[in-house]
Amino acid sequence: LAALDIPPEVLPASSFPPGSAYVDHSPRLLLPGLDPAERGRLEVCACQQAELVEKHCRLYPAVIDQQALLAARVEAALVRNHPKPARVDDTMSTACIELSVRADE
Repeated sequence: LAALDIPPEVLPASSFPPGSAYVDHSPRLLLPGLDPAERGRLEVCACQQAELVEKHCRLYPAVIDQQALLAARVEAALVRNHPKPARVDDTMSTACIELSVRADE
């Protein structure tokens, strides 16, 4: 396959108008035929989304930075095995509010 010529401004958010929706699809875009420089750039972007890298890494036809990809996969495993604790709502329930009682009652 011939190398794909993808300009570097295809993925960066800075190339989109302010206020527009931007989704980084780099974990899904590590396609066959990318030149090594472009693949490396996409890998750097992809590793910011560890859980998606873990999901799609088996489909990557080549990897430039094995250690970075492995680190992203380890991060995904840690997140999966140690979920964030549920947020505790410290707002007092109205059932616990005591009404003041006057002494003359």
